[in-house]
Amino acid sequence: MSWISDNAELVLGLAGILGTLAGAVIGAGVGLKVERRRQEFERDENDRRERLRVMQAARIMDSELMTAENAIDLFVVQKNNLWPDSIAYPDGAVWPELRGVVAAAFDPAGWIALNLGFLALRDARLFTENYRSLGYDDTWDLPPNVKKLFEPPLATVRRAREALHPVAYPDHVRLPEGHPF
Repeated sequence: MSWISDNAELVLGLAGILGTLAGAVIGAGVGLKVERRRQEFERDENDRRERLRVMQAARIMDSELMTAENAIDLFVVQKNNLWPDSIAYPDGAVWPELRGVVAAAFDPAGWIALNLGFLALRDARLFTENYRSLGYDDTWDLPPNVKKLFEPPLATVRRAREALHPVAYPDHVRLPEGHPF
């Protein structure tokens, strides 16, 4: 008889051990693959959440700038008077809260435009408050030189909104110029 048949129990034991080792290696490989896929899914999910958070913050900022843009254009430029007291003037409070959320989404030119837009919003608000403190209100027609002071902030706010649009409304939404939202 041969050595294998004489030592059948030893051969069967070795085959069992090799089978167990092969199963362990295959199991470990599958486990690593499953873990990699789980981490990849988690990373993709975190990226998606972060994109949504940035988009939401950008839309809130755009809403603030849009309110200012429309009010300056409608009341100061078209109607030639101050922003009415009955409509709350955007105070720019979203800027300090949300700028850190959206900062990485902008190139330098877009970031500068956004900064300048919120500075223009603040300047227009302060001018309105100071002008009111002199005794003028929204029933007075503005002198031409005052009306012209609001044209540069209006243009700056529009540029800031334009810089925000790719972040706030990425691929699926592109609002036409003058759209109320």
